[in-house]
Amino acid sequence: DLATAKDTVSIKLKDPGKSVTAIFEENIMEGWLAGAKFIAWYGKDYLFTQLKKEPNREVSGVYSLELVLQGEDTGQIGELTLQQDKNRMAGELKVNEVRLNLEGTIQRDKIYLSGFNGSQAVLLQGKIDSSNSIFGTYRDLDQRMGFWKITI
Repeated sequence: DLATAKDTVSIKLKDPGKSVTAIFEENIMEGWLAGAKFIAWYGKDYLFTQLKKEPNREVSGVYSLELVLQGEDTGQIGELTLQQDKNRMAGELKVNEVRLNLEGTIQRDKIYLSGFNGSQAVLLQGKIDSSNSIFGTYRDLDQRMGFWKITI
């Protein structure tokens, strides 16, 4: 980028108008994906954190997911599949047009999951509450935000 004199990356995604832009320095990429800032480190084998706080409970399973997006009157029903291996989380999200494999972590009573397939990206953050539910926030590549819930 001649304006900043820094090495930059610009990746056009499958959907028109969507792209990833970032500055690359010393094995770190910092930039924007759908209006959300991100930082990526080369060679790291974890997402979100290196912490290993013991999970409060096992959450592996297939769940009915309730999703309410901001600005919409009605919620959506989908499916969230979770596989837990100690602190590592993997899964799959299916809601309307969104079908994504997810990866992330569970730290005590908090869950962090993300997925990106080149045209769709999702970030789920959640907290396990005392009523055996996980409730959290949802963000996607279309800059939609909302809330999600499952009962475990």
